Amino acid sequence: MRRITKIICCVCVILFLLLLIACARNNGSDRQNEERKIENTSGGIVRENDTYVFSSDEYNKVLSEYRKNISECIADYEEDINKLKQTEQTDTCNISFENCEFVDIPQIDTLEVLEYKREEISVDDAIGMIENTINRLGLNDKVNIESELKDASAQLPNEPVVDEISGQAMTDDAGNIITDYPKVLDKKDRFDSGKGFFINSDILHIQMGDCGVYSFSDGVINKNKKEPKGYCFFDIYPMDDEKLIKKGNFDELKDEKYNLLDGEISIKDAVEATKEFFKEGTPLSAAENVDIEVIDVSVYKFNDELYRYCFEIRRKYKNIPFVLGSTGHKRVNDILIDDMGKTATTISGSTVNAYLGFNEHQGFNSLFSDTRILSVYDAYLELKAKIGQNLNFNVKKVELVYVPTEAYANTDTTINIIRPKVIYPCWSFIGYYSEGELRAFIDVFTGDIYYYIQV
Repeated sequence: MRRITKIICCVCVILFLLLLIACARNNGSDRQNEERKIENTSGGIVRENDTYVFSSDEYNKVLSEYRKNISECIADYEEDINKLKQTEQTDTCNISFENCEFVDIPQIDTLEVLEYKREEISVDDAIGMIENTINRLGLNDKVNIESELKDASAQLPNEPVVDEISGQAMTDDAGNIITDYPKVLDKKDRFDSGKGFFINSDILHIQMGDCGVYSFSDGVINKNKKEPKGYCFFDIYPMDDEKLIKKGNFDELKDEKYNLLDGEISIKDAVEATKEFFKEGTPLSAAENVDIEVIDVSVYKFNDELYRYCFEIRRKYKNIPFVLGSTGHKRVNDILIDDMGKTATTISGSTVNAYLGFNEHQGFNSLFSDTRILSVYDAYLELKAKIGQNLNFNVKKVELVYVPTEAYANTDTTINIIRPKVIYPCWSFIGYYSEGELRAFIDVFTGDIYYYIQV
């Protein structure tokens, strides 16, 4: 009986101590070892009929109680970094920060949840921009815009390719009629938009997006190839016979020089020329608060005499960069990550010869803004609670970024439902686990985790 009584007393003492620990955790003074409550939220996305929209009211319901003023997060950033570097000694968590790069927080006082402004280019504006580009490049007598300007937007059906001699529709070996994209000028009144208008020849490639020219080549690369190809669209990508000489981030390679068409030019000077090219507009000028940043550089041996520079570019909004990754959609819990970047390339050095990707004219609307966010350490606690016990994550880079998504409520993943493109400010944790690369994004307002894996 005494033994039972002693056991009961011990259990009561243990329970009492656990209660005290729980109370200490709840006061918010020390969250180092706190077990976080995990909630599956939807980033403020709600369904209205057959469309999903962002609701600031719903988003407000899931805001984290651990947010601090941005100025405080900036002031405490170095201290938080030191704590993260010491986590291996103080935590049982499987997240490490050995040799991790922590990117400085820009001087900001507000962050926002954003959406893309709806942009639409008219038929006449698109044609005018293409004509102006042809004039600027001095190709008026070499490009037949009436026959070469076509549309790839599917506003009109493809049309049969007609044999010039017989006047009959051409067929393939199986007897199927060969079709091509519809020509624009002879039926321009039937188009609602200029998005998708393009020319693609051996001396020029240009294709219109919502905000100006989405992809472009001035023909210089194709002209100087050992074996020129039929279409300039492929100029953006190095050919199989081009040898990769160097690859790395801009800061590492900026002072190196190679021989280009315009002489021996440093990577730094070529990047400045690239930024100036896009600053001048393609052809529309950049939207308010939008800038670009060259992140990665690749140098190729183009031919016997020349080299090629390839630049990976990301946009910035109010000094906060957009996440840059492989182009395409990655499904993440209840959203799709839409990590759009831009690639530009030059063999000239003083200008961009070809590019593919977003246009700086694209603007943004604010859906939600606040001066309080999760610190980088609090973002780590969210990461620890949600994936830290499930896999070993060696983080190599931490940064504050904007993450474009196509979001939908997790109660319905119907593909044909219209999804809003919502852009969330996040703490980015990029590194490796046992099977490959892992990218995790923590919403700075809610603590929601959006992550995807590249194996």
